[in-house]
Amino acid sequence: MISLDDIRIVWSEIKKHNTITVQQLRENLQQKNPEILDKLANILLHLHKLCMIDYDGDKVKVTTIIDQEILQMPCMGCERLKTCRPGSKTQPFKCDKFVKWFMKHFVET
Repeated sequence: MISLDDIRIVWSEIKKHNTITVQQLRENLQQKNPEILDKLANILLHLHKLCMIDYDGDKVKVTTIIDQEILQMPCMGCERLKTCRPGSKTQPFKCDKFVKWFMKHFVET
């Protein structure tokens, strides 16, 4: 069975490099946690099924599901995200952080 800790170790190594060969990944993991090498193929398969990586058998690359500019949107970490909607008491265009981000990305100067 694969533990979440094993997945975390492999994921953090992949994330650190963004793109890495399986051989280089094995070498890096050998130094950190050699016991994980026997499970590496299954861990990569799980990460691929979760759409966290692109994996062709030789190279591993972090999948980009959401564009980096969208991830920088101030709403992503906001405690009011669940209730923030146009027309409600909490709405995006009354938020200074959102307005600044929006103006920077969508208003032509």
